[in-house]
Parts: sequence; structure tokens; C-alpha cells
Amino acid sequence: KEDKKEKAPNICLITERFNDMCRLIVSEIVTSPCITTRVERIEKWAAVADICRCLHNFNGVLQVCAAFTNSSVFRLKKTWERIGKTTSGTISKLQALVSSDGRHRNLRDALHRCD
Repeated sequence: KEDKKEKAPNICLITERFNDMCRLIVSEIVTSPCITTRVERIEKWAAVADICRCLHNFNGVLQVCAAFTNSSVFRLKKTWERIGKTTSGTISKLQALVSSDGRHRNLRDALHRCD
């Protein structure tokens, strides 16, 4: 909409921040010169997302998972083959948490358990 920055400036800022973080993660992974560096960076960001989950920062988890499903990162088949089983399991668990299945049921359940 044309007047969205006037009607909802804070929502626009949150959306811009989300997109900036996703682009940061994607660029950090994609601009790595070799596969081992890319693997290390993916593992680092998976650990950051898991820490965000522990701190109940589900927006941070969603940012990292969105970056991992970005087409530029998702296409790195040889890199994803070298990811360790522990990290792969963590990423799968995090992606299941923020999955849109059942209108984000897993995420809503996690939010209810935060107390």
C-alpha cells in the first residue's frame, strides 16, 4: 500500500529489520570462498538460532530459518552434504518449529509453553 509507512511505521521497521538480518545471513554464507567455510558459517548460524529458541526469541529463529531456505543458500548441495548430523538435526527441529503447517501450530504451542 502506498501509505503504509505513515499508517504503520513500526511494522515497516520490523519488516525491514527482519529482511536485513536474512540478507546478512545469506550474504555471509554465500560469499564464503570455500565449502568448509560455508559449512562452518551454516553451523554457526544454526547454533545462534538454537540459542534464540532457548531464549524464546522465535523471531530470530525464523530469520535464520528463512535465510537457510533462501534459494541462494538452499542450492548449495555440496555444502549441505557436509553439514554434521547434529547440526542437521538442529536445523530440522528449528524448521519444524517455525513451519507454517496448521497455521503455525508448533510455534503457537512453543509460545504457550514460555511461561
